Amino acid sequence: MLATEGRSPSRFVWALVEELIRRSQEFLKKDIERFRAMNYEALAQARQLSERECEADALRNIAIGERYVRNFDLARYYALMALNIERELGRSGAEAETLCVLGRISRESGDSAHAESYFLKAMEILDRAGESRGRTMALTSLGGLAFDSGRIDEALVFLQHAKALYEAEENEEGIAGLRINYSLIYLEQGDHDRAITEAIAAYRTFQRLDQPRNIVFSEANLGKIMARTGNAKAAREYYEAALLRASEVHMDSLQLEIENELAALPRVL
Repeated sequence: MLATEGRSPSRFVWALVEELIRRSQEFLKKDIERFRAMNYEALAQARQLSERECEADALRNIAIGERYVRNFDLARYYALMALNIERELGRSGAEAETLCVLGRISRESGDSAHAESYFLKAMEILDRAGESRGRTMALTSLGGLAFDSGRIDEALVFLQHAKALYEAEENEEGIAGLRINYSLIYLEQGDHDRAITEAIAAYRTFQRLDQPRNIVFSEANLGKIMARTGNAKAAREYYEAALLRASEVHMDSLQLEIENELAALPRVL
């Protein structure tokens, strides 16, 4: 246990908690249980040290972890606690990022109206403060909501803005994630060749980055595209690969979705 002995924690001890939070990010896309455990540990230490910034960062990460395993009520609880601290401390970028986390929780739990309000509020804060932190998350999420409601042109505008930011940052993971979004848009527009090209590029990037969770999403996405384009054999192969990997990384809800997609595929002799 870390002890403060009645005085302010040293910069060194504070840095240890900050480093624990930072290192946990390495496991977000590889080992969600370890990511969650590391951030619960960081939260306990931050509270013992009365280190509010670290507490807020740990709370936000815990919310992300609980969202990943679809504990939406718990995720919202922790995100709201983080949001309150960030507002007290005046951390505009962190506040916007947490609003985006709340937006994603709302979207994935089926509340698109509240999701959009969270994302728009995040953009408003970022524009007012001149901050960039959380902007790509807000833009890609707003693009996803626009796509879900059939506003394709609007979705493309949001995604193009996000792409420019990711390219400026040389963020390969972010660009690959956008490729999945673009593949779905091209699929909807009937441009199957471009849809497949974008989806495969995303898949290969996530393989190279060794991100099992994102590989599962990209394999499931390729399964969907192949099914929609009439290639049932390839669709089954991608879905089965995604299903196997999803079980390995404990993506239970996605496993069920993939199983349903597999059951709907025609049998290929």
